Amino acid sequence: MTSPNHTNGNDINHSDTLNNQAASKKTSGMQITRIERSAGVLLSDHMGCEIITLRVCANEHDPNEEVAIFSIHKNLLANCSRRFAKMVKSNTNHSGLLYKIHDTCPAVFKLFTEYLYKQVVPGVTHNLTPVQQGSRLADLCQLYVFAEMFEMDHIFLNKIMDKIQDGLVMTGRVLPAMLVKNIYEHGEKTSLLRKFCVASTLYAITTPGLDDTSLKILLRASDDFFDEFTRYIVATVKHNPDPRVRGSFQENAVHADLTDSSEAGSASITATRGVHPCQFHVHPHGEDAEGSDSRYEVRGCYLLDGQ
Repeated sequence: MTSPNHTNGNDINHSDTLNNQAASKKTSGMQITRIERSAGVLLSDHMGCEIITLRVCANEHDPNEEVAIFSIHKNLLANCSRRFAKMVKSNTNHSGLLYKIHDTCPAVFKLFTEYLYKQVVPGVTHNLTPVQQGSRLADLCQLYVFAEMFEMDHIFLNKIMDKIQDGLVMTGRVLPAMLVKNIYEHGEKTSLLRKFCVASTLYAITTPGLDDTSLKILLRASDDFFDEFTRYIVATVKHNPDPRVRGSFQENAVHADLTDSSEAGSASITATRGVHPCQFHVHPHGEDAEGSDSRYEVRGCYLLDGQ
């Protein structure tokens, strides 16, 4: 039996071996050193310490409507939108410490808080049931309308759009007519989500297996939709690409949000020719997302800028 302070020969040899291995790694230039980068802004400084409470309900006049309470860091909410900033600084939009968010269901607001803290938009995954996948797609569309309504950053809008497109490709679906109708009723007139609905509907009507009579009825139910639909036909009748499929951006992307998406965009899932990955993105003025070859050299998109 050896005392705790005694070291036998085998221990010494083992220790020497480890030291020699470490030394050889240093001399051969194989040692891996982790470099810690100091954060420019601390997380606590960005979020602050004050937490506010929000009551979220799609329709407060309906007693059967789901109601949920959320607690969020005040600064984090204020920094994501000037409308939220105005709301939390006003004394007229809340009772006590309870703020109210109308016309938004809790499931959609939950996706928003997920992005607020993680900068990741939850997408459609194979782990979800078909019913859950359909609900997630509908929630993502509502999230896009919500983000537009509160004038949020275009990067957020673009990430939502990518998840919608990838989710439709993965499930082999198109947006149902009732959802498209709701988007046209509540979305902004200039919304790229509305334009995507038009492109998706045209592709569905002209593609066997995706055509749905309810989509054709939609053409007669909404004058705005019909006008945009006919304009889109004139512009794309020769090509009619699948708008759900985002063309590969892997060659130029420095970084991409790959949480629920393919590394090469949704075009890697199918051989179908799709659209440019930024076609339904919102980019600040000056970014060239139009044209032909130059479209694949867009600067300022989160797919290329590592956001």
